[in-house]
Amino acid sequence: MVAASGISALSLWRKVLVLFPVWPPVLVAPRAPGPCSEWFDNAWLKSKGFSADVCCWRNHTDCWQDGYDYGICCSDYDTSHYQHGLQSLGHVLLAPEVLAKAALPLGDSLRTFGGASSINGTALDGRLPPLVGLEGELAAPDYATPRDFFIAVAPAAALAAQRASEADSSHGSVSVLFIMTAPGNFARRQAIRQTWLQSLGWPGAERLRYAFVAGAPDATTRERIPGVAIELREEQEEFADLLVLPSLQDVYWGWEHTAKTFLALIAVLARVPDASHFACLHDDVYVHLPRLAELLDARRQFQVENSGNGGFPAGLYLGNAYLGHDFVGHSSTDGPDYEAMHGHRKMPPVMKGGLWVVDSQLARWVAAMLSGPAALLPWRLWPSDDDSVGLVFGELDILRDHALRHGSEWFDWRLGDRCDGDRLVVAHDLKTPRELFEMWARHLAFGNPCHGVEGAGLVRLTSRPEDFVFAEP
Repeated sequence: MVAASGISALSLWRKVLVLFPVWPPVLVAPRAPGPCSEWFDNAWLKSKGFSADVCCWRNHTDCWQDGYDYGICCSDYDTSHYQHGLQSLGHVLLAPEVLAKAALPLGDSLRTFGGASSINGTALDGRLPPLVGLEGELAAPDYATPRDFFIAVAPAAALAAQRASEADSSHGSVSVLFIMTAPGNFARRQAIRQTWLQSLGWPGAERLRYAFVAGAPDATTRERIPGVAIELREEQEEFADLLVLPSLQDVYWGWEHTAKTFLALIAVLARVPDASHFACLHDDVYVHLPRLAELLDARRQFQVENSGNGGFPAGLYLGNAYLGHDFVGHSSTDGPDYEAMHGHRKMPPVMKGGLWVVDSQLARWVAAMLSGPAALLPWRLWPSDDDSVGLVFGELDILRDHALRHGSEWFDWRLGDRCDGDRLVVAHDLKTPRELFEMWARHLAFGNPCHGVEGAGLVRLTSRPEDFVFAEP
């Protein structure tokens, strides 16, 4: 970190004020969602040689047509000012091979699972073929129902379950982060690589592995980005950290969104079957990786020490536990359908989307269920992935750990949370590259991503409905 390089804190602060005069714009004055699309990255197209105006027009057509100028439509996607500023502070990006070492393999090319046990060519194969986009667009099968999907992925799930059963995770020290991302979110992925994923090289984060996971681009994405499959293949070739799972189209609202989450979990389980924990993240978060690793190490040690206790649950489901909330759903029929199934609207504990963790036991259970039982009698998959995951786990005898609390380990500026630099593990709902770079700059300069804004905001030790009565942004 820069603060350890001999530069005084006062000197750093003066440099920060010069480099980032409106500091920190996100946390001091939270921005409401603007007129700009959050779909695709201006910086990615710039890297391809397009001018700023062309990039802005292509990515933010609606914004331009509504009469907004470039500064409004594109500023959140232009991070060059931050990148130059960080360089002047002495920050050097990790060598590409360091990130490559931490990334999960796209297929089985880097591992020895010969013959029939290979994931290559299955629903878990994350590689795009060399000619994708040239001989036809990448499009997933159009499943009529979740059961059709479960039937299709059962053989691959059985393979993941077999690998996990043969692996020994009892003393495993590796934890896997799988970052859920939309195919067109080039900017967010690149910003994450250049910000908090850089801390994979810091002490305490050495045992973390990661991968971005996307489904096949849906029709809307293919229309908005002609040749998106080619762009994705080029991204894979450059970074080798993006799994594109071809058996499911990537949508935000729909049962496919939840199916993608379960498919991603077994895809990373098949690649690191001896990992102790699997953390599901969204691509709109900032993560303090050493602190997350420390949290998972403590949970791992606790489970090892209590493994002989007959009354101790075997599985772990960790995150920001929402308790006592009514099910809402997405469509007008979701709520009544849920009530018809359960006799009420209350949900079991649900870990908030953004960051939740399961241990190896729970990951293996998911793989085992997807390998056959879910194809016979499918789970009901709702459009919200975090709701659906909590519902699927609802009747399991597992440990539900509310370890990420609003205003403490969890920061969400839209909900008025306090940003606690001494405890922060994850900041949620950061939609643009600029927001990620703002936190990263504070983290580098002061060792604290919340520097300068601590003390304000709410702390919620629980996440019950009454805790959010006065939390409207």
